Amino acid sequence: MTRSGHTSENRLKTGKRRVPRTAFRPGQSGNPGGRPKRTQQEYDLIAACAAKAPEAMKTIVSLMHSADRDSVRLSAAIYVIERRYGKPVQETEPPRSPLEGVPVNVLLEMKRAAEQQLAQMKPPNLSGPLHEAHGRS
Repeated sequence: MTRSGHTSENRLKTGKRRVPRTAFRPGQSGNPGGRPKRTQQEYDLIAACAAKAPEAMKTIVSLMHSADRDSVRLSAAIYVIERRYGKPVQETEPPRSPLEGVPVNVLLEMKRAAEQQLAQMKPPNLSGPLHEAHGRS
């Protein structure tokens, strides 16, 4: 329903939603002004942080070598490693099965062969000195 309480006839016929008036037009940028330029304050802050970075890294390395708690030393070491090599990549895909892509008829044949091998195997001998020492027979 529209704001006036009436349902659009076209919407009833097609089942599609109305395009809002603020939608981007084909060939028109969604951000025509682009990213805003940095201000002088932002440049000053970046420069101040860059000036403190060597001292901060020395502090982290000092913690890595001499902190009393293992958790602090570990956190400092991880920080240094991640700044040098980057954070480890986390897989977004679940691990693939080694049987993925194998046709179903081949899988069924493999299952049948495994069941036959299991049927032919002898049960393990559970008697003996170790088994009897624990009161089992």
